[in-house]
Amino acid sequence: MAGQFFQSTRCMLASGKHADIQVKVGPRKNHVVFYLHKTLIVAQSEFFEACLKSEAFEEARTGVVHLPEEEIETFQRFIAVVYTDNYNDGLVYKEESDIDMIMMQATKVPPPPESELADRCKDGKDEPELFSVILESAKLYCMAEKLLAEDVKKAAIKRLRHVIHWFGTKIDLDRDHSKMPETLEALEKIVMMIYSKTAQDDVDFKERLCWLVSRQVTDQHFWVSLLPIFRRCWDFHMGVMAYIRKPAVVCVKCEKSSTTRVVLTAAQYVIYACFRCHKTRRITKRFLRWGSEKFGPDEWIAQERERIETEGDDDDE
Repeated sequence: MAGQFFQSTRCMLASGKHADIQVKVGPRKNHVVFYLHKTLIVAQSEFFEACLKSEAFEEARTGVVHLPEEEIETFQRFIAVVYTDNYNDGLVYKEESDIDMIMMQATKVPPPPESELADRCKDGKDEPELFSVILESAKLYCMAEKLLAEDVKKAAIKRLRHVIHWFGTKIDLDRDHSKMPETLEALEKIVMMIYSKTAQDDVDFKERLCWLVSRQVTDQHFWVSLLPIFRRCWDFHMGVMAYIRKPAVVCVKCEKSSTTRVVLTAAQYVIYACFRCHKTRRITKRFLRWGSEKFGPDEWIAQERERIETEGDDDDE
C-alpha cells in the first residue's frame, strides 16, 4: 500500500496537477517557487499546518509560504521525502533522481544533466567522500527539525544508517591523507550544524555520528586533526570520547548511549550519568572490558537489561 501511495504522489508532483500552494525558497529577489499540494505538506509538517490552516496567518489566505533562509537543494530533498519517501544524497546513481524530477517543477531551474560525480561513481573510478554525503542528511535533519517534520527526520536517520553501512565503519583516506581537508571541512559543518540547531536531548543523529568518528581512533593523523573541532564543540568531543572510553554503555531508561557521560572513575568501577534523565549508574571496569569485546552499539540495550534483571541496578542517586 505504501508503495502505491508514493507512486501516486510521485505522479502528482511530476504533473503538477491540483497544486494549491506555493512555497518560495531562498532570498526574495532570487527565490525558487515550488508548486505543492497542501494536504500532503500539512500532514508531514506541523510548521506548514500551523501557517496554512490558521486564518490568522497571511499564508493561509494567500496560499504562499516564504522560506528565505532555507537552502533550495535541502528543501528539494525535504519535498522528495514527502512525495516519494526517498531522496538523493549523492549515493543514488542507478535510479532516476527524485530531486531532478522536483527541480523540473521549480521555476527558473532547468532539469540538470547527470552529474560528473555520478558518472565517475558508476564506473567505480571515484567515490563520494563519506562526510560530504552525511552532510546532506544533516542539513535535511536540521530543516525537518525547524519545520517540525518528524517523519522527514526519521528518513534522514534511515538514510544515515544506510550511508554508514555503504561506506563501512572505517573512513577510507589516501595514504598521504590527501582527502583529509575535504573530510574535516564536511565533518566540522555537520558537527556545528547538528549541535547548534537541534535540542540537547535530540541525540538520534548525534549518537550515530559520534559512534562513527570513534571508530577512527586508530588513525592517529585523523585523530589529531579532529582537535580543533573538539575545541569548538565540547559536547561532540564528550560524545565521541564516551564511545571510546566505554564502547556503548546505555542508559536503560532513555535507551541511548550518547546521553551518558563519565562523571567519576575509581579503581574498580566507573560511574556514568545520563544528562537526559539524570540517573547515575555504577558499572565495574571488568564488565566494561568484557562487554566491549562481545557486543556492538546496537546490542547493548538488551544486554544491559538482562544484566540488571540478574544483578540489579547499581544507582547512585
